[in-house]
Amino acid sequence: MSMGARRRVRLSLRRLPPMCVLPQTLRSRHLMKQSLPKASPIPRRRRPHEPRRSRQMTRNSRSDEERPPSGPFPTPEFSRPIELAELPAGGQRWTLEASAEECAALARRFDLGAIESLQGVVRVMPLGGAGGYWVEGRVEAHITQRCVVSLEPFDVDVADSFRIELRPAEDLEDGPGVAEDEDVEPLEGSTLDLGELLAQHLSLALDPHPRKPGAALAWTGPRAGTGEEKPQNPFAALGALKRKM
Repeated sequence: MSMGARRRVRLSLRRLPPMCVLPQTLRSRHLMKQSLPKASPIPRRRRPHEPRRSRQMTRNSRSDEERPPSGPFPTPEFSRPIELAELPAGGQRWTLEASAEECAALARRFDLGAIESLQGVVRVMPLGGAGGYWVEGRVEAHITQRCVVSLEPFDVDVADSFRIELRPAEDLEDGPGVAEDEDVEPLEGSTLDLGELLAQHLSLALDPHPRKPGAALAWTGPRAGTGEEKPQNPFAALGALKRKM
């Protein structure tokens, strides 16, 4: 092996200089890399399921997105709040009746001609150590609606009975194996508004397409047995034209 080849081999086997003798540019780059702050961890994504939301009957049951920008929650038109923590072990029963002003406000809310009267009974019973409550009741009202056929106002009596279970909202997360139950409502807070509860069940009892008894659509076509000429069939005229050709 020639002297030039041996020298090239020796140079290729030489070690790199230690950190203390690195060129200033490389050393500065190395120190800069070490001094860079570590990237913050990627925030954990929210779970795909959210606590089930339903009609608001207890205080503080609105999510942050549903809350108004400022100010307190508006008072329901028919409000009769109770403190659930003050219930006796055997439960309690209430008889409620809306005033004329409350009936007028609810009629505007539900787009009704009028609500002449609204009353109901509600019973609330604690569920032992489960932290929930049984709620059962009935609402009755005499209202004025507008017929979808004749557009005439008419009076009708409506009623609805209900039985629901209130559970803490954290127990109603829609996780695996948790089935939807229409008779279970989330409980957030310690106040239950019985008046709003009756108002919501009144809205469920309303006919979305009210029809006055005896109302019927008027027939505008030719009436049978009156001798009125029937409309000509356009295909019959086309057939006659083909026969002439």
